[in-house]
Amino acid sequence: MHGNVNEICAWLLETFQPDSPFTILVWTEEDVQDCTDSMALTEEEGRAVLAEICELGDHQRYGIGRDAVRELACQVRRDRQAARRVTLPARSLAVLLELAGKANETDSGSDADEAIHQAQEAMRG
Repeated sequence: MHGNVNEICAWLLETFQPDSPFTILVWTEEDVQDCTDSMALTEEEGRAVLAEICELGDHQRYGIGRDAVRELACQVRRDRQAARRVTLPARSLAVLLELAGKANETDSGSDADEAIHQAQEAMRG
């Protein structure tokens, strides 16, 4: 289960009898940060990793460790990078689309190199 302390406690009280024995393993944002210390995750990324841990189907059977948390963090970061928004002036977009069309028409070599050079110049200017 994934949630805040109040949500989890409420679920436990609704689901289990007070004298029911069980074990709970808890992952916090701090735990995620400890496993991914060199990645310098943002708070938002840390929370996304916690949510992903909850979604793993086999973690109850096989557990989850440092390597799995690092891989989840890498996946969260890749997903966020792929979904990020980029803005540019309409004129730059028009030039880029035009040059992309020209690049598709050329096989390779100097024509393709020239189209890439034109696109780079258009984006600078």
